[in-house]
Amino acid sequence: GASSKVLLKSIAGGLATILALVLIGRTIPGIPWIAHAAAGGAFYAGALLLMKTFSVNELAFFRQFLTPRNLIKSVIPQRGGGR
Repeated sequence: GASSKVLLKSIAGGLATILALVLIGRTIPGIPWIAHAAAGGAFYAGALLLMKTFSVNELAFFRQFLTPRNLIKSVIPQRGGGR
């Protein structure tokens, strides 16, 4: 069914990400692990998008949630408020 397709696409995306990171690691030695992690996340998300894993509603949610303002709010602590 639909859930098995999503599972297979997720596995394929993960394998594509691992392959890409191995190739990057072999061609550019000395890359810090945090850069590998960031690149891995980007490769994985890109692979899932290219394989059309997400529904229209899920993509709309991501577009609404992943705005520069929301990303900044999630990284930088807010001042004021209470404890």
